[in-house]
Amino acid sequence: MNLEKILEERRKRAFEYPQVITTRRLSLKISRRDSMNVIYEIIFDNVLVGYIHIIEDFLDDTEIWYRIMDDYQGLGFCSEAVKGLLDNCPQGKFFLTIHRKNRPSKKVARKTGFKKKGRRYYIDTRKKSR
Repeated sequence: MNLEKILEERRKRAFEYPQVITTRRLSLKISRRDSMNVIYEIIFDNVLVGYIHIIEDFLDDTEIWYRIMDDYQGLGFCSEAVKGLLDNCPQGKFFLTIHRKNRPSKKVARKTGFKKKGRRYYIDTRKKSR
């Protein structure tokens, strides 16, 4: 498969993410979507508490970024949001790039099933049965 075809498939995938994802305590609502990115707002009790950004511009893997507002850190919102995303998004290989001193993000990675490989943390959701 040539590079153009691979990139086109990745672009299509960005439009397969659900508009809204609901977890036990949170709602994840798409605030922006284009051919390579999906950004979810993380909402708790009608308050914006953070974001999850999915980047579909890598050939094999999809990168996930997240940010929880300072007042809402340490409450498990990020882990719950990432798990909700992985349970409801198109299956694939995802990764997180975490700074070596960022303990809270490392904890999110462990709690949501990511495994460390070099400087990144990976999960392959294609392996789980749904």
